[in-house]
Amino acid sequence: MYSSMKVMQFVSKKPLVLLLSLIFAGATSNLAASETVIRLHNRTIPAKALMEVTGEADMSKDNFARKVGITLANYSAKTKHEACAILCRGQDGSWGAAPFTIEAHSFCPVVNKCPDDMVATKESIHSHPTGSQYKVNAADIILLGPFAKIGALEKRGAVNVFSQEDFSSGPGYMITDRGELFYQNGYSNQRKII
Repeated sequence: MYSSMKVMQFVSKKPLVLLLSLIFAGATSNLAASETVIRLHNRTIPAKALMEVTGEADMSKDNFARKVGITLANYSAKTKHEACAILCRGQDGSWGAAPFTIEAHSFCPVVNKCPDDMVATKESIHSHPTGSQYKVNAADIILLGPFAKIGALEKRGAVNVFSQEDFSSGPGYMITDRGELFYQNGYSNQRKII
């Protein structure tokens, strides 16, 4: 679904527990950086790391989000799955992001995973694939619930607007697989960047 970038597994020299900021109100999950899965509500979800993205300290936040967004948009255009990342900063002000996907069509839990020697900001970026419908897979069932059936066709919501869950997750960026980049910091603070 994304570009032909190399898909890697989460790898770390030391275990690091990462909190997930999920679309479920009050839900939390953990991801050890050495694992290739996310544990959510007694479920194990495979996760795939995409290529890390970095930027110089003098790069604006919007320009760095655009750079990360290109990676996410290319992946979503190819696969029709969402991908996401938390924006990170180094002590020198440099930017970084460690995008990943659980290969769901309708959501991506943002993980506070950063490139080495960087810390997570409170802002994320995720992709919205286009298309009017998709075939439900195992990852989609987490959002859709137990009555959804794997392989069933599900209508996709509007892709160039933030969802209620996006607003609930806090400030951040969203990019469509067509390259439209948006930012929100609440309902009254939304803008299209490109």
